Amino acid sequence: MERFWPQFGLALALCWALGVSGDDPRPGFYVWQRHWDQRTLQATGGDRELFPLAVEFSQAGAVRSDAPPELLARSTPVFRVHAGLLGKLAPKRLAAEIKRANPARAQLDIDCPESRLEEYGRFLDALTPLLPKTELSITVLPCQLKHPEFRALAGRVAYYVLQLHGLEVPSNRRDDCQLMRRDVALDALRTARSLGLPFRVALPTYAKQLLFKRDGGAFAGLDQDNHVDLPPAYEARLAKPDLQLLHELLELSPLVIWFRLPIPGERLNLDLATIEQLEAGTVPAPKIETFVRPRPRGADLLAKTSALLDNGRFEIRLAWKKPLGEFELFNGAVDISERREFGVLPTALSAPAPGCGETTLFGSFHSGETPTITTGASK
Repeated sequence: MERFWPQFGLALALCWALGVSGDDPRPGFYVWQRHWDQRTLQATGGDRELFPLAVEFSQAGAVRSDAPPELLARSTPVFRVHAGLLGKLAPKRLAAEIKRANPARAQLDIDCPESRLEEYGRFLDALTPLLPKTELSITVLPCQLKHPEFRALAGRVAYYVLQLHGLEVPSNRRDDCQLMRRDVALDALRTARSLGLPFRVALPTYAKQLLFKRDGGAFAGLDQDNHVDLPPAYEARLAKPDLQLLHELLELSPLVIWFRLPIPGERLNLDLATIEQLEAGTVPAPKIETFVRPRPRGADLLAKTSALLDNGRFEIRLAWKKPLGEFELFNGAVDISERREFGVLPTALSAPAPGCGETTLFGSFHSGETPTITTGASK
């Protein structure tokens, strides 16, 4: 997938006007992890519907995710088919994997060129009779909506998911590297509404860190590990969601599937609190808050981010009446004070921005006083 109401009558009318089907459509989360660890198992989307990746078909074969079987059966699992496999993957093979998961609803995420939408429709015609008890939906891209064949394709399924995010790989740091282009997203949403077919939208919660060479600015690749401190030869840019644009799109089509479920410890994904603010109709203000937590014979220094996706470092200034004592620094914080001597407490620190919504301990001070702190700009 990753590429580029109180009165019943009113609720039903709104669903119909927005072009969304389902007995009780709710916001949802994609869960795109292939390997599930304890953090994934503990993550929660509240009462939102989950769309976990179930199987991924590529030229190398089919790979099943570690999603628990009971989750697949009670959610809407996604079956991903890579580019070039349409026409090669037998409908019976895909149907067998869907039956194995045993869901009431399943979603297909098939890489389909614009020129092969009619063929995609024939594939669905062959697949659907094999799954008489399974409701099918599909993911689509904005560029596919304009084709005459699209209406027939989308009419074969319960609803389609209009993916309004994606990253076009730049060649140079001067190139545009947005996750969503405002004009494309708004035009696609208007077109989808005009078609009158059931649909939902997929909106991003994640950011991607792109690496560029300092000498010449050529694109060097995606930083999958999202390093804060890079080798001197490289610089980074973040492609991240525009919170104001997300707010506008939610006002136009509030029935959304977020890509993707927040997992504890992720650095570059919006947290649940930020997503809930967007769903409530407000635009969250990105910020970093630093604070001290007094304790016997000292204090701890912590920082918390809100609605912020930032993989850089920020500065923390500390003011002491008598800056004498001992200290320890944690989680990547470093002392950048002008005066750095043994037994002298720091007056300036540099630290990596915590993950969105996370609170991180950066220092412990062993002193008879609590410092006054200020936060500097991210760098």
